[in-house]
Amino acid sequence: MPDILIEWDRVSCGIELLDLWTGRLVSPVRTVPFLKISKRIDHGWVLHFCPQGISIYKPETYHYYRTREKAEAHAMRWARAHWETIPKA
Repeated sequence: MPDILIEWDRVSCGIELLDLWTGRLVSPVRTVPFLKISKRIDHGWVLHFCPQGISIYKPETYHYYRTREKAEAHAMRWARAHWETIPKA
């Protein structure tokens, strides 16, 4: 199994950084962004999976977590199993 590496980019609105990150694979292939992690008002975290790339027109699934680290760990496990199906950049 190849090494999986996810690159997280923080989203901004003008000069203000938001509690929202998008993720894409950079190893073993470079993909379109297909993950989103955002902070909830109750201080939990939401991980959004968008297997065909982030878009308002494509289906996504989401899961709730207490910490961002747990959300990222789930994203890594999912990416290891499905990395070949994610569209390349």
